[in-house]
Amino acid sequence: MTDQIKQRDLERLAHAFAPVIGDHLDHHQFAGLIDDTLAYGERSVAEQHLADCRECHRELAALTAFAANEEQAVMAGPATAAFGSLRRFIGMAWLPLTAASAMLFIIVVGSFWYWDRQGDRLAADMQSAVPASPDAAPAQIGTPLNPTGTETNSLNATPELAVKLIDGPETVGLDPTGTLVGYDSLSAAERKTIETVLKSGNLPIARELSELRSANSATMGDPDETQDERFDIVGPVGKVVITPRPLLRWKPLVGSTGYRVDVFDTGFNKVTSSNELSSTTWSPNLSPGTTYIWQVTAFKNGREVKSPVRPAPEARFRILDATRRAHIASLKRHHPNSHFLLGVAYADAGLIDEATAELKTIVKNNPGSNLAKKFLRQVTDTRR
Repeated sequence: MTDQIKQRDLERLAHAFAPVIGDHLDHHQFAGLIDDTLAYGERSVAEQHLADCRECHRELAALTAFAANEEQAVMAGPATAAFGSLRRFIGMAWLPLTAASAMLFIIVVGSFWYWDRQGDRLAADMQSAVPASPDAAPAQIGTPLNPTGTETNSLNATPELAVKLIDGPETVGLDPTGTLVGYDSLSAAERKTIETVLKSGNLPIARELSELRSANSATMGDPDETQDERFDIVGPVGKVVITPRPLLRWKPLVGSTGYRVDVFDTGFNKVTSSNELSSTTWSPNLSPGTTYIWQVTAFKNGREVKSPVRPAPEARFRILDATRRAHIASLKRHHPNSHFLLGVAYADAGLIDEATAELKTIVKNNPGSNLAKKFLRQVTDTRR
């Protein structure tokens, strides 16, 4: 502010001198010499002129002193600065100042001093016009009204969230206009998804889960009425798995000598089969974004015992597609403690067990939130 006033007064003074100086350096050149802002060629011309012109040389010295002392005069107040400048201006007897130039300078300086005083008076009047309150700070002019009809300070007040959840390191939710607050580092598409979930109160459960809960198929064997020995599939059944190398598990059949696992696509075409296994687990290498059906055959006493068999549902599962897998990996890397973000992403991918674990944490961190409990019920109902 002080530098701006000093430069402004310097240029005014140089303008006042300009009509009477004649063929000498102009105010732009003087200001540039003092501030060292002239281009190299222009400065060389000005310095050559100063070497030959004692009058311009004296004027430059006076203006330099004026610029150096102006800051001290401004700090003493606008009136002191104005009349101090006038005294220094009149004291420059070496300049051929005319009466008209002096009068012009007095008028200009006096006008700035007058309007500066008027501005201070106006600010004081505005402040005194706002009624003081012992309980609250005075409202600012033009602040908006909140829904209760009282004034709020739009610059300093934090908007009250209509929907709010504590999610790890931050509090997120919707403001009264339905706009998402929080998760600033997410992309626009990700923010829109979270905003929609909070507005609707519904998680985006993967549609693929419905096809994984189907009934019997041609791959399933019929129950043998004479067969009194059964064994069960453990999983995965009716779910999405994140890895393309899922661990297929089943319970042992007592007395069996080995097992074989067959994997089919949804057209009941065999995709892969294991060798005869002695263990009750196997991990095939499968393709992301694909649904599979699997069945285990146990060998006992020269017979084959299959699982599952009717009326049990067939063992279907789906490998998560690469896009969703990459998205979840990114969220876990950049937002490892944002359990709601992860819960929504897991639910959208059909990873219900993972979504349930994350949303249980959200309920724990938001014990009074019915919305958090609603989200958890949605994924637990899907598991059932």
